[in-house]
Amino acid sequence: MIKEPTVFILGAGASKPFKFPTGIELVNAIRQNVTSQNDDILRLYTANSIKPSELKQFAYALLYSGKDSIDQFLEHRTEFIEIGKLAIAQELIKYEDESILFRTGDWYRYIFGKLNASFEAFDENKISVITFNYDRSFEQYLFTALKNSYGKNDDECAEKINNIPIIHVHGQLGKLPWQDKHGRVYKDQHLNLNACSAAAAGIKIIHENADYDAFRQAQVLLRRAKNIYFLGFGYNETNVKRLSLPRDSSSKGTAFGLEDAEKASIQALFLNHYNHTIYLDPSPVLHFLRSKVSFDL
Repeated sequence: MIKEPTVFILGAGASKPFKFPTGIELVNAIRQNVTSQNDDILRLYTANSIKPSELKQFAYALLYSGKDSIDQFLEHRTEFIEIGKLAIAQELIKYEDESILFRTGDWYRYIFGKLNASFEAFDENKISVITFNYDRSFEQYLFTALKNSYGKNDDECAEKINNIPIIHVHGQLGKLPWQDKHGRVYKDQHLNLNACSAAAAGIKIIHENADYDAFRQAQVLLRRAKNIYFLGFGYNETNVKRLSLPRDSSSKGTAFGLEDAEKASIQALFLNHYNHTIYLDPSPVLHFLRSKVSFDL
C-alpha cells in the first residue's frame, strides 16, 4: 500500500508501452490520416461540416509548424481546433484495446501491485495522477484489475477508483461507462462517427480552458505531495510552468532518450523557476519505478 502522498505526472511516453503514440508520432499519423483519401475517414469529417479543402490546409500547416505535439500546434492555430480534436480522437481511439493493457501489463501492473490492500482500504492509497494524455488507459486498467481481483461489481469498483484523483489537464477521450452512464466503452471505434465526436468533445485545447481549473486542481495535489514522479514526460517548458511546482522541493523523473545537455536544461528550468531539484533517469518507466522509486509499503 502507498502510504505517503505520491503524485505521478504522465506524459505520452507513459502510454507508449500500451501502443499509444508519442507526441510526434501522433502528429505524423494525423497528417497521414487527413490526407489519405480514405472514404471512411473522410466521411467522419464531412459529417462534421469539415470540407476537404480545410483538411488540406490543416495538414499543410501541421506538417510545417515544427511542433512536436498536436496540442501545442492547436493552441496557436485556433481556427483548426475542431478539425484537430476530431483528428486526435479518430487516431487515438484505435489503440483502445483492453487485451493489450493486460497482455503487456508493464508499469500499470507494477503500480497496481504496489496498491495492494483489502478492497475496503484500496482507496486509502495515497496516490494521485496528473496526466497530459488524452487516453483513458490508466484508469481503465485500475478499474478492470480491481473488479477482477476482488469480484466486485461495477458500481463498487467505480466508487473506489473515483476516490483516487486522476486529472486529465488536457481533457480525455470521453468518460468511461463506469464513470458516467452516457460514457463511451474502452474499445476501438475509430470509424464510428458518434464515438469519434463524443471523444473529441472531451478534449480540451488549453486556449479553450481559460480558467485552468484542471491545472489548479493539479497544483493543490502537488503542494500536498511528499513524492513527485514524472513518467514518460517531455518537460515542455510551458507545461512545466503551468504545473506551478512546489518551491524548495524535489522530484524524480524519466529521461529516456534525452541527451546530457537536454537533461541539464530541464534541471535548470526547474531550479531557476521553483528552486525545485529534479533527478532525471535515462530508463524507461517500468525500469525507473523498479530501480529508483522506494514505495512506502
